[in-house]
Amino acid sequence: MQATIPLCHDLRAFLRPAHLKLCDRFDQFRLVAKDHIQAKLGLVREAHVRQRILQVARTIQFMDATGLVPTSQEIYGRQTYSKEQRLPGQDHATTWCDPDTGAMVLLDEPYGYVDEMYGDRKNWAKRHGFVVHRLDYQGTYRHGCEIVCDLVFREEQKNFVQKVIDRIERLASLPEIQDSTGVNLDV
Repeated sequence: MQATIPLCHDLRAFLRPAHLKLCDRFDQFRLVAKDHIQAKLGLVREAHVRQRILQVARTIQFMDATGLVPTSQEIYGRQTYSKEQRLPGQDHATTWCDPDTGAMVLLDEPYGYVDEMYGDRKNWAKRHGFVVHRLDYQGTYRHGCEIVCDLVFREEQKNFVQKVIDRIERLASLPEIQDSTGVNLDV
């Protein structure tokens, strides 16, 4: 099974083998050519394969559009082991960094139940010097599963992040999973 992703930049211009290790969306995927990544997922259901391909495709689109790369650094500035130290309801979060400025953002993609605690999330962010911005975006984690996408960033990065937000919200279409040419994801 494979998907072709239309990109604005060459895949190797923004995706490195190290990035595949830093972001769990790429688990089991590897770069095999300048325009091709691949995974061997073993004997799994077709629905699982399609979901994994969509995760990877959406993550590549996110990177291509924003210029952000995954990072192992904590946006909070320290290791966060307890839930009290993290954004309330944080789930399926990935941390991203701008390679030019070092600015970091957290893309949090919890299920819709987090709407009940949106006020708590905003208050927590304000107390800790962060901003939580709800995106009009389908996310990278589980499209179609009532996921919400919040971008979390330091208040002083608001101008930089507004450009990132504008780029993210232009990402509307999901890639088709089929055989064709272009940047390929094989499973």
